[in-house]
Amino acid sequence: CGTVSINSRMTLRNETGSKGRYELNGRTLNEVEIFAGSGTSEFDWTGGALVVEELNLDVIQNGGVLAIDSHVSANGTYTISTGSIEVGIRSNSDFDTMSVTGLFTFAGTLEVVFESGYFPTSSEKFDIFDFTTSANVFDAIVLPSLGDEITWNLELLYTEGKLTVEPFDDDNDGLMNIRDAF
Repeated sequence: CGTVSINSRMTLRNETGSKGRYELNGRTLNEVEIFAGSGTSEFDWTGGALVVEELNLDVIQNGGVLAIDSHVSANGTYTISTGSIEVGIRSNSDFDTMSVTGLFTFAGTLEVVFESGYFPTSSEKFDIFDFTTSANVFDAIVLPSLGDEITWNLELLYTEGKLTVEPFDDDNDGLMNIRDAF
């Protein structure tokens, strides 16, 4: 009950002809690496939280939370159908990241949180996702409030994996000036 911590490699299938299946539908799985050997594997994820460093198989997230703790490497495709990906930002140089070597298919929810009392300033960029190809968009994005003078820019999220903080430009003239206050 609670958290399962393996702290090394979890192999879902090891030999040709073998079949491995793991179901995560509640609680927390804390793992260094989830690996697909040479048999047939299924990682059925419908709920709960996954804290992992490396995924060496194709993943379809149908619920639950991918709780990134510094960095996650997904060596294969990663599809988030439902559920969420949590990204923590601790400073402009210390934030959670995820790399996907295959197709990264967005849906579900991206949730960004500030940690350790951090609050960004204008013109900061957070390169949270690295991917070769991507599809779709998140169904919802939950971002921390930035106040009245700066705002989030999501323009590079689906092309370069970046979130940007920039000056609030109320009148859309490209400048932060006195007219933005009226």
